Amino acid sequence: MGLLKTIFGIVLFYYAFKFIARLFFPFLLKSFVNKAQRNMQDQFNQQQNKQNRKEGEVHIKSKQQSSAHQVEAEDVDYEDVN
Repeated sequence: MGLLKTIFGIVLFYYAFKFIARLFFPFLLKSFVNKAQRNMQDQFNQQQNKQNRKEGEVHIKSKQQSSAHQVEAEDVDYEDVN
């Protein structure tokens, strides 16, 4: 009897998952496509802004870095060993 309950539970879970996926998958796909479209539109607008600058115009874009991401480099002396 336990085997039949297990098989019934698996089949029930399968059909419930299939039904729920059919309801929510189009919504998830639409939101994914809209997000990708916004990203592509932003990239296109940035490219257009770069092309519309006048000759000789200087644009400085600054990025703020946290102290955790800053890496200090050191010069290291080394000798050639033969």
